[in-house]
Amino acid sequence: MKNYLIIFDIDGTLTNSVQIHQQCYQEALEAMDVAQARNNFSDYLHHTDRYIFREIYHARIGQYPSQEHIAEFYTHISSKFNHSVIDQQVEEIEGARSFISHVLNPAGVPYVFATGSILEPALQKLAGFEIDDVTDRLAASDDIDSREDIVTQAVKKAQQYYNQQDFEHKIILGDGIWDYLTAQKLSMSFLGIGNNPRLKTTLHQQGKDTWNNFSNRTLEQLLQDACRY
Repeated sequence: MKNYLIIFDIDGTLTNSVQIHQQCYQEALEAMDVAQARNNFSDYLHHTDRYIFREIYHARIGQYPSQEHIAEFYTHISSKFNHSVIDQQVEEIEGARSFISHVLNPAGVPYVFATGSILEPALQKLAGFEIDDVTDRLAASDDIDSREDIVTQAVKKAQQYYNQQDFEHKIILGDGIWDYLTAQKLSMSFLGIGNNPRLKTTLHQQGKDTWNNFSNRTLEQLLQDACRY
């Protein structure tokens, strides 16, 4: 199975953390005095922490933020997320941890993580999975605007971590339409997780469906159910 690479999104895919992350994000915007009424983050061209902050800042201030302002915003998000998880534990999507530890690991399937979140909250979300060398297999949005570039960075990390020049089959697992579109643009396979209505409708048009969760799922099912481009 070394020719396969599984690329996991995190929020809504492996962890039930979309709501808490968006709340911390909104509070960080307020701390930077750039919060706005519009909070439908999925409407932006790139669904990443970095890109959305830069666009919101530009809309409110009239110029793009400096690296210092971006770093300050990241500090606010990380701090607020750390405080939030003290009171509210981040739960896994049902069966996610077992799927990685009891399905992928025994089969020797390479896997990495590509998230639109910045690094520090992403590490907090994955802490309960007890994954070896997780930072070596995680690409986040700290310095990257687009999902496509984040996934590309995750593949590069996989090549280095697994000491492999390339992978013949790359499969993105995600809960959002942006994950699906990223797979299309990069000509990678895709498997939807969860019940996002827009994503489910799009996949139904191709005769595919999403997995509600990972409970009792097998590697064979993953390879069979993934859309291929």
